[in-house]
Amino acid sequence: MGKNNLHHNNPPFKTKLLSAVTSSAYILKVSIALTVTRIRDLNQLSTHQAAFLRLLKQTFFNYEVSIKQQRFFILDQDKMPLAIFEYRDGTQSFKAMDYEDGIPVYTYKALISSEALQQDLEMLLQQRPSH
Repeated sequence: MGKNNLHHNNPPFKTKLLSAVTSSAYILKVSIALTVTRIRDLNQLSTHQAAFLRLLKQTFFNYEVSIKQQRFFILDQDKMPLAIFEYRDGTQSFKAMDYEDGIPVYTYKALISSEALQQDLEMLLQQRPSH
């Protein structure tokens, strides 16, 4: 009888292990879903958008570049968006800048220019409050 009381007073090891395994499986499932979403977003890019993405990553090498619905988000170390870039194919090239919820949105159409991106980076750094 003493043996049974000892067993019932402690949570069963199997329950703890099952809980840990279930939690790990959920985290893995979410991670895989996020990876699949990233791959899907990358596959939806046109050839020019993919080239623009490579140039963004080279220019903003100190920041993370995230893709969502064919928009490129420049994220700071806290994963907060600093800027949004959009690239559109076309015959006439132009570049425009607007704001969305206080975040600068740069639209490039038929223009892939490292110089223009470097200018945008410098402007962002000037506008950003120093810590």
